[in-house]
This record gives sequence, C-alpha cells and structure tokens, in this order.
Amino acid sequence: MNVVAGDVYKFRSSVATDFITISNTAGTAVYVANVGGADGITWNATVTAVVRFYTHTNATCGAA
Repeated sequence: MNVVAGDVYKFRSSVATDFITISNTAGTAVYVANVGGADGITWNATVTAVVRFYTHTNATCGAA
C-alpha cells in the first residue's frame, strides 16, 4: 500500500487479538507494531513509500 508521510492511516483485522505490523516492502524496517485486531492501530506515517501490512497471532510473528 502507498502511504504519504504525515498522513494518518488506520489498520485493523477482523480478529480482535491479532498483532499488526507495518513495515517497508522488504520487511527489514518496522514502522509500527502492536496489538490491533478489530480496534486497529492508527499510524501517522513517517515515510512516503510503499509499505506492507501484516497480521500475526502474537508478538513473535506467529501464524495460524
């Protein structure tokens, strides 16, 4: 997804306990990570770039 520095974005999952991670496209720089789930996380973008949005089952990137 394309984001613009200074704009605010909301990321969420349909699973309330999901962890959400936003990173660069290579996955080598994490911009924000937290429990988000259904309430989501709000991120004020710090970069103008293409980012990846991941959902995980736990803080260590677990998968279901």
